[in-house]
Amino acid sequence: MKKLLLVLLALLMLVTMAGCDKGKVSDNWKDMEFKLAGEKYSFPLFFKDFGDKGWQLDVNEELKPGEYTVETYLMQNEDFYDEDNNAYAIIAVDFENYSDSAKKIKDCDIYWIFFSRVYNEVLKNAYELELAKGIKWGSTEQEIYAAYGSLGEDDKIPSEDGALILVYDAEYKNMFVRMVLYVDEEIGLFAVTLSRIPM
Repeated sequence: MKKLLLVLLALLMLVTMAGCDKGKVSDNWKDMEFKLAGEKYSFPLFFKDFGDKGWQLDVNEELKPGEYTVETYLMQNEDFYDEDNNAYAIIAVDFENYSDSAKKIKDCDIYWIFFSRVYNEVLKNAYELELAKGIKWGSTEQEIYAAYGSLGEDDKIPSEDGALILVYDAEYKNMFVRMVLYVDEEIGLFAVTLSRIPM
């Protein structure tokens, strides 16, 4: 009886520990994991990952092997519509066909993705976004450096509207990975791009 109780207790502990890690974003930004509206996503990314959660993309042209999209496509979701601004909190994506045959873009890899919580102003119904080490909308420049390390002057680019663009690059697991963070002094982090390209 004691053995049975010990086995049951061990199983319960395993289930509890697994539940704690479910959906946790990697602490290494180079893994390019993120949480969008509470759901964890990891590269490689495909439209289906988002379409299953209500995101819409109105085009589905064909890409030849090795071809990539030359224009950026916008995805929108009825759950993230701001009536006051008459605008959606959009996600912008670019696709590349890494296979040996022609494919529809919705079946190709998303190699570049852009998130934003701003239209003309901060949207009241923007999706939540969480990056490695808990960086999210509103995080400050100092919090980003504490999470990912400081940057050289060449990787801190002032924009025309007064925001600061922080560029993190790396070669990682045979991939070139880039994370670009757009930070405003007043509202903190307000936009993010992630890209991942085979080397």
